[in-house]
Amino acid sequence: METMSEALGLLIGNDRFINPLVVTSLCDLREEIAAELGRRSTGSETAIHEAPRLHPVSSARA
Repeated sequence: METMSEALGLLIGNDRFINPLVVTSLCDLREEIAAELGRRSTGSETAIHEAPRLHPVSSARA
């Protein structure tokens, strides 16, 4: 999972080449992975389900 999170970080870092909706989905996925890793590190097996957060994505391309 840590490797997946790092890979998502690299993809998100190149967001100008990726559709803004895909970037939003990648950000959401990265947050979910981080939360799961946090639960695993604390030994908690119960997941708290939250509404997914939407990330503002700039439509401006450089």
